[in-house]
Amino acid sequence: MSKILVVSAGPFTRQIGGGQSYTQDLATGLAARGHQVTVFEPMASAAEAGELLQSSLWQDIAVWSVRLPLPGETLEEQSAQLSPARIDLFCQILRKVGPDVVQVNGQMPPMVSACNILGISYVVVAHHPGEVCPKGDLLTPTDAICESVPSPALCGPCVLQCKKGGMGIGRALAALPMGLHRQIGRRLARNNPLGYIGRVLYIPWMTEQHLLGLASYLRGAQTIVAPSRAMATALIRAGAPAQRVKVVNHGIHPLACTPITGLGQRPLRFGFVGRVDHAKGLHVLVKAMQMADIDGKAELHIYGDATRPQDRDVWHGVLKALGPAPWLHLHGKFERDQAARIYAALDVLVLPAIYLEVYGLVVAEALSAGRPVLSTRCGGPEDQIEDGVNGWLVNPNDPAELGKRIQHLAATPAIVAAAALNCELKKAHGQYLDEMEKIFDAS
Repeated sequence: MSKILVVSAGPFTRQIGGGQSYTQDLATGLAARGHQVTVFEPMASAAEAGELLQSSLWQDIAVWSVRLPLPGETLEEQSAQLSPARIDLFCQILRKVGPDVVQVNGQMPPMVSACNILGISYVVVAHHPGEVCPKGDLLTPTDAICESVPSPALCGPCVLQCKKGGMGIGRALAALPMGLHRQIGRRLARNNPLGYIGRVLYIPWMTEQHLLGLASYLRGAQTIVAPSRAMATALIRAGAPAQRVKVVNHGIHPLACTPITGLGQRPLRFGFVGRVDHAKGLHVLVKAMQMADIDGKAELHIYGDATRPQDRDVWHGVLKALGPAPWLHLHGKFERDQAARIYAALDVLVLPAIYLEVYGLVVAEALSAGRPVLSTRCGGPEDQIEDGVNGWLVNPNDPAELGKRIQHLAATPAIVAAAALNCELKKAHGQYLDEMEKIFDAS
């Protein structure tokens, strides 16, 4: 048995999303197999009090928590995550824990640097498009999935336009040469008398620092695991050596598979399950439902909520513009242990994502529960869905195409019934643990 340090991308025991769910399942699964597991989690300095480094227990698993950013880190160092102080702290943690192998799910630049310094074996798992994209979602200003090689000249203006799109300010500033952005950004990052305006002006400079951090781990990592072929392609495009990138689809705990009943005698129940934000494409799904002219033949059930105030405001704006919609049912936030009940209440899961979905845990869950999936061609779902067999694939950010597919399924529910018979668990969590243990042993 091995001593394994699992590095979480965010708070490990709360704010549960796909990434946290994955690391929780991984840590508990490895511990159940007899490995000595320790978890390392970053915490927000503004939200936490007390010592810089704290230890605790969660389900008998030791957890080390560090408040980030560290005191005294410059804005550039926070963006790149490569300050000497942060790398030194991570080295101290590694020495305290003494792991045989580290599974790095977050804080890649400093943790990879620290592991390389100490000669500790490690494996990076890239769960999120933010591991290759400084904006965090691989979405261009036109809401297309980015397929370009990242560079300061490309990414700096892109982040600026996307973050400050109102009134054309971001587009206008993005036209300035990168050399000028460097001069402005370097000065304002150290002394910003302009307040908000200054924070806008140094976005391209901070983006360049972020890229330096990403490049450091992509080029230096021993092994990088991608949960899908699409993420592997993005990693290699961003600079990861192809021979060090391995594709290992996630595994899940099986869900109860219940038959779909009543099709043709009631409206077809489409459902969205997960976080509400722009990249997930709910605004596209709502528009598609409007265009489908379902006339009482279909419903849309949404399970989940926005986790950030700005996403919640945008979503409320979408709902306000929609107006009364008898086909729309909002169920709000839910707990993980309710997943089986939620999928049993649906006929078709819809994933309308417009960004790179690195894997798509909800797709795996729905298929395990016997529910076909209507998804965009957004990366991870394409590894799981066979078009026309256990689900259907449409182009991202195309409400007309999505609406036609919704209309067709609502009019011919027998197609849904046939697809449901082809749905099954793709990979159990135990099989995934087997695969990761082999990678650990080889690292």
